[in-house]
Amino acid sequence: MIKTYTLLIFCALLFSVSATNAQTLPDSLTAKVDQLFAKWNNNTAPGCVAGIVRGDKLVYAKGFGLANPENGVPNTPESIFYMCSVSKQFAGYAIAMLANAGKVNLDNDIHTYLPRMADFGGRKITVKNLLNHTSGIRDDIGLSEFLA
Repeated sequence: MIKTYTLLIFCALLFSVSATNAQTLPDSLTAKVDQLFAKWNNNTAPGCVAGIVRGDKLVYAKGFGLANPENGVPNTPESIFYMCSVSKQFAGYAIAMLANAGKVNLDNDIHTYLPRMADFGGRKITVKNLLNHTSGIRDDIGLSEFLA
């Protein structure tokens, strides 16, 4: 069950894209992708949104199952998913892989990789600080309380 939800969340994270820019795949490949997600394509359970990008073009986008089972709202390529902390482990793992490959230095200032990030009073914030949640940067949910 956890693997199913992990797959669904991962698909939603990576593939929640708009169908308006979609090109088409060959029917045989579309059928294979549809078959891959068929078990989630029902009107009684949560599903996912899948997309395939080739180069820089969206070539497939389709919703499967329900976005909101309580109200019977189906998933569509336009569905918006509020991912919160669900994506943190994927981002953290990807950064760890890059660090392992020598492409990211965890002790570097974040501006090395995020040059447009605010400077936060000149204080050095490292990639490791971001990964360990010790940067002191407020999250967007906490900041939203100040806007209300």
